[in-house]
Amino acid sequence: MDDSGRMAAFIGTVCSLGRQYELGRNPQVASRAGQWLKAWFIAPATRMQPHLKYAQIRPGHRTEGDGGGIIDLYRMPEFLEALTALKCSNALTAEEWKQVDAWLNQYYTWLTTSRQGRHAHTCSNNHYLFYVAQCAHLASFLGRSHEAAQWLAEAFANMDRHIAPDGSQPEELKRAEPWQYSVYTLQAWGYLVHLAERMGDKNYRYRKTPAGASIQKAVDYLLPYRSAPETWPWQGSRANTPLPAIFEPEQEGRPQRKCS
Repeated sequence: MDDSGRMAAFIGTVCSLGRQYELGRNPQVASRAGQWLKAWFIAPATRMQPHLKYAQIRPGHRTEGDGGGIIDLYRMPEFLEALTALKCSNALTAEEWKQVDAWLNQYYTWLTTSRQGRHAHTCSNNHYLFYVAQCAHLASFLGRSHEAAQWLAEAFANMDRHIAPDGSQPEELKRAEPWQYSVYTLQAWGYLVHLAERMGDKNYRYRKTPAGASIQKAVDYLLPYRSAPETWPWQGSRANTPLPAIFEPEQEGRPQRKCS
């Protein structure tokens, strides 16, 4: 397994443990999550550096990535949700949580100031959206609500670059697998919707740009093909991948996490 695979396994494991702890409040689950967090964020011999400078490098071209590897941490919003749940537990001591927060703060600074971060910020496809989703959720988690709101506003201001008035996603329809990428990119919008709604903006998914685009239109564009995948008119695989859970009706009104 390469480094990106190890990192994905770490993120996925902590997300799973965070959900398990939220449901059952099992201290053993929290303790196991703490072991992973210590290994990746705290222990000097194993901690990850707070950047993705070398992610997705191409040997023989350059020694640093161009920013494309930032998407390797596309599940950062889910990871931060897991940390929010685990902060109510015995996963780490107060001092250890400070070290985790410091790591995340350094990573957020790198995202917003590095050459790689600036490159991801200017992309026109899903790389941009997952970059903004990471930044918005990190800002919120770190207590920078004003910055989180600015990231949400920026994503909306740039929506017409990503969603057409009919709800299609032109940049993703150019791909070899347009359905898969349309659903994948909708996940980035889902992360932004979740944060906006948590911050009190229940209309974020429905708000239309002057051109008529909206996140809900992107959802509505894909939904009919879920029941009739053979009618999907684009190349690649059929429309057989579910949409992000946040856009399923039963997910609406999900209660907020609270420590008890």
